[in-house]
Amino acid sequence: MSERLSYRWQIIGARDRISERSLEFNTVYEILESIRGVYGNTYVVGYTTRQEAHHGLDISIDVPGYMLMAYQFKAPIKKFSEDSVDVYRFRIGDTCARCTNPRLKENTYQVRNMLNKYGLPRSCANQHVILYTMATIIKHEMNIDVYYVFPLIYSYHELESHVPGILDCTIFINVLDFPLSMVIDCSSHKVEIRLPRASPHNISVVFYSKPKEFPKDKVFIASKFIKKKIEEFKTKDILTKERKFHLSPGEVEEILLSDFYKKAEKEDISLSKIKKLIDALMSMKFSYHGLLINIGK
Repeated sequence: MSERLSYRWQIIGARDRISERSLEFNTVYEILESIRGVYGNTYVVGYTTRQEAHHGLDISIDVPGYMLMAYQFKAPIKKFSEDSVDVYRFRIGDTCARCTNPRLKENTYQVRNMLNKYGLPRSCANQHVILYTMATIIKHEMNIDVYYVFPLIYSYHELESHVPGILDCTIFINVLDFPLSMVIDCSSHKVEIRLPRASPHNISVVFYSKPKEFPKDKVFIASKFIKKKIEEFKTKDILTKERKFHLSPGEVEEILLSDFYKKAEKEDISLSKIKKLIDALMSMKFSYHGLLINIGK
């Protein structure tokens, strides 16, 4: 190994955990490259940390006047092997004080008091709750899905062995396909993605903190998913749809009550818990580039 190369590995670490930002950049590049075959003017909207705290989105893939897809990226927090199966563990639902009304200016005491008012723990101000809420509204108003992105890459050494071709080892899961119970409990959750070496496409997803296996038909390999989406783009005149809209507090509450109540009945969740969470959400403010939803009272 050359002295220069050795120095580079000393800086980033050949065996160090890869950063979420590195995974995001490399994965988005491949997504963008694929979609530009259909829409040459496709571009990426990258959100600031403060904007992400408001709505939970990392990035969206847009064309002028319309959003095509939206994502929240996750980097694996751990990788290990079990009987010829590689296991990648991720965490969703980290607590974030800034995931509340930005006018509170991240004052921990104000955040805690606001949630206590509704009989909810401070952990309800977490990224998954905010993302799930925004995904519900975007789906209702724009018929666009929001996805978690789980690249099965733990280190920079793994990254180098998968480029180009990161989408072949990246998993998409629709945010709204996660159980509502994982929102209502206001907790962080560990998600394990198991990849058999002998059959890499036989992927299974398990909620490690439950534990419960995720339906296989809801787990998408990114490369196949993007190809399918591109075919849909070719057959639909999506650019005629309206993107910008404004919702009143009453309209937002109606959307959340309708969607959450339907799912609560299927999962046998107390409706009173749903109402408490929605009351708290109505005291927060969510926003999206090109979409503004004012619900702060």
